[in-house]
Amino acid sequence: MRTFLLLLILFFFKSAYPCEHPLVLSFNGDWPPYFYKVGEETYVGSDFDILSRTLDSMSCTFNVLPMTPERAQLEMSKGTFDIFVGASYTNQRNLDFFYTTPYRKEYISYAYNTKNLTMNTNALDDILENDGYVAINIQGYFGDYVEALKQRYPDRFIHAFSAIKRMQMLNEGVVSVVIDDKSVLCKDAKRFTNKPRLKSYKISDQILHHGDIHFIFNRSTVTPQFVKRFNDVLSTELINTSSFQTDSCS
Repeated sequence: MRTFLLLLILFFFKSAYPCEHPLVLSFNGDWPPYFYKVGEETYVGSDFDILSRTLDSMSCTFNVLPMTPERAQLEMSKGTFDIFVGASYTNQRNLDFFYTTPYRKEYISYAYNTKNLTMNTNALDDILENDGYVAINIQGYFGDYVEALKQRYPDRFIHAFSAIKRMQMLNEGVVSVVIDDKSVLCKDAKRFTNKPRLKSYKISDQILHHGDIHFIFNRSTVTPQFVKRFNDVLSTELINTSSFQTDSCS
């Protein structure tokens, strides 16, 4: 009985003081404007900023741990990291992570290079029908419409996790299209339009999917009580934060 009471006390102590040690945020590569690296050890971005302010309001600290997406999947069950940013909801992901309150919307669209197209249309279906290739983060979820296209044209979608890598593929003519969050595509347009081939870089007006974006916490390292507390503080922070997502490049 005494052992049981001790374990119970320890459990509530852990729930009440979840930030006794710094949390670990997984960084899988630059994804401006949301989360990216500047210099050797400085991280910035709108997702990073709202996470930082929320944890700071909770008197919590965190460290950023760079790792590839493949390594992150392997390390997840080991408790190597606690937090991911920029996650859309999937049933499979919900098995491994606690989802927070949504903190922004995402608008999925696509960019194309007119010099890479062999037809007089920029419709995504037509590009795929005419042997066009798409660079995409295969591990991401971009809505039911894109999932249906991946099933219909499985050999036309080429995986590249990094936004920079996808743009390089578009610049080199390896693919005709890049699918991503529209704000990311807009940021890429400003960074890459000085490239000779990408002067013909265009962003479609079509929104392929829109939905909520969350922070997610590793179920093996973080308690439900912590996530509830985080959500309460996040909700307050969002009231004081101007909207930073858009479905246009203006």
